[in-house]
Amino acid sequence: MTDPSINFTELESQRVRLEENVAGLRKSLQYWQTWEAEYEGLKEEIIALGEDYTPEELEEVGVDFGGTLLNEK
Repeated sequence: MTDPSINFTELESQRVRLEENVAGLRKSLQYWQTWEAEYEGLKEEIIALGEDYTPEELEEVGVDFGGTLLNEK
């Protein structure tokens, strides 16, 4: 018969790996949620310029936007 402590050790190891995986997935989800929110905000600001905007006005919107992920680059 298999020693039950070995099964618990393996189970605990798997639990830790799963928790690490979940933490990574949460971090990734937060990154993409931030990216999407910033993209939508920038898009709304560009739409608010209307159809007759100059390249300088467009650049100013990008510079002034102040996103953490989306920036003037």
